[in-house]
Amino acid sequence: MSSLEHETSSAGINVRVTVSYPVPDAFKVADVLTVFRSASWVHYMIGHVVPYLKSSSPAKKEVLAALTTIACTSDEECVICMSAMTECVALACAHEFHTDCIKSWLSMRSTCPTCRYQYQNEFSGRYAFKGIDSGLVVDKDLAAIEDDELLHAIDLGGKLVKAIVQVALIPIQQHPNMEKYPCELKAAVLRDIPPVKSTIASTENGTQETTVEAS
Repeated sequence: MSSLEHETSSAGINVRVTVSYPVPDAFKVADVLTVFRSASWVHYMIGHVVPYLKSSSPAKKEVLAALTTIACTSDEECVICMSAMTECVALACAHEFHTDCIKSWLSMRSTCPTCRYQYQNEFSGRYAFKGIDSGLVVDKDLAAIEDDELLHAIDLGGKLVKAIVQVALIPIQQHPNMEKYPCELKAAVLRDIPPVKSTIASTENGTQETTVEAS
């Protein structure tokens, strides 16, 4: 099970992934954090993030920002919700929709729902993984345990734990002179759900390299 959400900026894409991780037998907390800083974890996260980027095709934010509400020129229904329209938004292809309906639609798809007119995709191009910051969420009854005991004495083997992972991707076209794209790996124990985070044993960071095609 996993859940994903994203935000975009001129610097790239940030994806927040909540995943359930089955812990191998006899693994302590420190062992799980070591996994979170390994190449195998990078591939594990690629398996979550890349399909999400390929299946999600939101229109660029500029398209959404340019939408303005107007009085409807006809008595047609919004084809998204099938309700009558008094105020609407007209796309570049001239098709009209409720403002909230089309904004929700374009936040997940980059085409007109009527004629499939293609807007620029927010995720178009090739991206490199810049960083994977993984947080192991511990139970409340473990949160008060001292750091050393928590890391080395608590056996998580055989359990299904939750991890909150922040994945940062950068567009390759903005860095044409780079020959390699190192990905920094960080791991920590989360005593509280973000934005409040307690970082434990995250000083041993790793680096990997990987690039992905978003569309």
